[in-house]
Amino acid sequence: MRLGYFARHRPKMLVLAVAAVLVAGIGAAGPVAADTAPPAGTLETATADPQPTWQTDGIVWALARSGSTVIAGGDFGSIRPPGTSVGDSHQQVRHGVAAFDIATGNPTAFQPDIGGTPFAAASNPSPGECDAAGTGTYVCKEVLRVKTSPDGKTIYLGGDFDHAEGQVRQKLAAYDLATGALVTNLAPSINSRVRAIAVSNTTVYIGGDFTSVNGQPRTRLAAFDRATGALLPWAPTADHTVYTMALSTDGSHVIVGGVFDHINSTTINGIATVDATSGATMPWSSRPVPPRNTAADTYSTVWDLVVDGNTVYAGANGHGPNIFDGRFAADVNTGNLIWKDNCYGATSAIALMKGVLYSASHAHDCSDLGAFGEVTPRRYQRLLAETADSHGAAKPTLLHWFPTVNPGPPNSYYLQGPWAMANDDTDLWVGGEFTTANGQPQQGLTRYVYKATAPDVNPPEPMLAPMVTPRGTTSLGVNWQATWDRDNANLTYSLYRDGGSTPIYTVSANSNFWTLPVLRYVDNGLAAGSSHTYTVKVTDPFGNSRTSPASAAVAGSVSPLGRYGGAVAASGPSPYWQLNEKSGTTAADATGSKTGRFGSGIQLNQSGAPGVLPNAAIRTNGTSNGILTTPSAAAAPTTYSIEFWFGTAYPTGGKLVGFGNAATGNSTNYDRQIYINNAGKLVFGVWNNGPQTITSPGSYQSGGWHHVVATQGATGMALYVDGALVGTNPTTTAQAITGYWRLGGDNLAYWPGVPASNWFHGGIDDVAFYPTALTALQVGTHYSAGNN
Repeated sequence: MRLGYFARHRPKMLVLAVAAVLVAGIGAAGPVAADTAPPAGTLETATADPQPTWQTDGIVWALARSGSTVIAGGDFGSIRPPGTSVGDSHQQVRHGVAAFDIATGNPTAFQPDIGGTPFAAASNPSPGECDAAGTGTYVCKEVLRVKTSPDGKTIYLGGDFDHAEGQVRQKLAAYDLATGALVTNLAPSINSRVRAIAVSNTTVYIGGDFTSVNGQPRTRLAAFDRATGALLPWAPTADHTVYTMALSTDGSHVIVGGVFDHINSTTINGIATVDATSGATMPWSSRPVPPRNTAADTYSTVWDLVVDGNTVYAGANGHGPNIFDGRFAADVNTGNLIWKDNCYGATSAIALMKGVLYSASHAHDCSDLGAFGEVTPRRYQRLLAETADSHGAAKPTLLHWFPTVNPGPPNSYYLQGPWAMANDDTDLWVGGEFTTANGQPQQGLTRYVYKATAPDVNPPEPMLAPMVTPRGTTSLGVNWQATWDRDNANLTYSLYRDGGSTPIYTVSANSNFWTLPVLRYVDNGLAAGSSHTYTVKVTDPFGNSRTSPASAAVAGSVSPLGRYGGAVAASGPSPYWQLNEKSGTTAADATGSKTGRFGSGIQLNQSGAPGVLPNAAIRTNGTSNGILTTPSAAAAPTTYSIEFWFGTAYPTGGKLVGFGNAATGNSTNYDRQIYINNAGKLVFGVWNNGPQTITSPGSYQSGGWHHVVATQGATGMALYVDGALVGTNPTTTAQAITGYWRLGGDNLAYWPGVPASNWFHGGIDDVAFYPTALTALQVGTHYSAGNN
């Protein structure tokens, strides 16, 4: 019986010039909703263009705003103009603290002198925070936290220093911002770092690593009278470091964040509230921070807090794999959780501006938000934006704002990149250990504004040259992979033939760095056999543009392998079985001599994928005899791609293709396989200390034909269905075994989601194996050639 039900799902065929979009990323670009030119009703973000800002020669650990001034604290000795290098003639001395005009990025005259006393030690007692002044000699002088008084007149500095303006100031100092004078009445003796500060009209609250203040026991939390500088009896306790503090809007309680497991002997991890007067623990209903696992040495740390009205926003870092690393929002009075996201990658700072929550981190997996996942080599996105209001959803929406900063110089201890944020609802300042912003030199500080303040001027990212394939003597198919823009999701693409000045086609598409559509156009009506080149110009909504390199010159022709076969053959498969045989036991290799061997349960000359001509395929019968194998054993490849078309309406699942050590029956070693589970989803897996898999979000048992490509190589695994990338996995290796490529079935024991049958029942067409990992553009080009 011929596979008539596959033919009923025939796609529309091309008659005239046509363009289409194939999504070559994981999912659609939908979760990223806003940018500098957002759709109506969605939030606008700042531009991703760093504004001219003075730089530091070291790390900025903390930022705070007072009116039109932003104050930076950290471990640096000088500042210099934008675009200059260390040692520039305009460089100015600053001892760990500097102030700047928030709107221009230029320095003010405010320049406290913060320092530490050199000491000898066998090893650095505070890794990453105490400078080595010489072999075995260190000096702790960092400013780790900067906070302003509610009236903006007084600046409070906390850290690891021991003097200010030549006077003893153990870990805490205060300055009059207008005069630059050191506040004399706040001069406590604190025995270890101050990492957190919160200031009310009457009180200065501090948190950190200390256990003693002015000779009195204070276990990581303490408070001072602002007017007199006297130590107050307020003395809640934390069993581990306090990193951040914030006051409720009414000042009645203090929200405390850190790495603790208990506050006042109450078991609560990472975040808690205490009464601002008595220090008593207050109710906190949710537990967004997971408990510490001492045996595995895993824990999560709340590093930054922002209070807005009745909501507190928090950013956290996880120590250990898959520990909470993202952000959450909670009711500031009750602790009721509003939303929580889990982008993995150490959130070090957050800032709220115009309804957008900006964050500093080294995010490498935001799949929890339907965005980018883990890849190999790991990609870090150190600046992010998301909706502050989730509108009742369990998670916020990640917004389209992707400026980049690097992790810092190679000798940096943390290599985090950004560490601090501050804003005035117009200018967003970012400080850290980075030395570049958007790839350009910029150390320690940068800032971002909305387009109403400065225009959006960054162009989209560079593009690859288009791929061109013959579709006949007078027709060429042009495919190109979309690029992305740091602050605009929707881009316009104009296609030019032979270097012309007038585009032959224009199309718009959404994209981001993990979802790059493959766009296509069929150029019909050309002179028979004529050769042509193509370029693509991409433009953002503000006219910023970039042009791709030119494609190779390609002439219209008719391939003896057909339109799809010609596109596949151009990518170098071995073997490539078109499966057009009408009889016999051997599948011919269209590009060489690696023939396949049909089992007795294979039916030949069945209806194939409609756009893959000649329209013939095989049908497997769902038994151990319905398989197609390579004729002789060989070593399993380490880098490879598997490409084929399939269709089925049977609910039993089964293995479509895999590498096994037996030519027939069930293999005892089996790997590099694609199978359909009982839900009809495709699973691509390899064995590396257990099964490492990608599972398609969609189901494929409806009877239609589908194009599948699975790759593994130096960047990990990827699975494409119908031209779109549906999943990745960073695993780069699989079992080193000797065996056979098999189509139609094999052992699936011990693999996740084992289907009802190991043996696939359905149609298979045009199978190709490659010694390379195909690119998204190659996959999209092949699918285009076989789909219309």
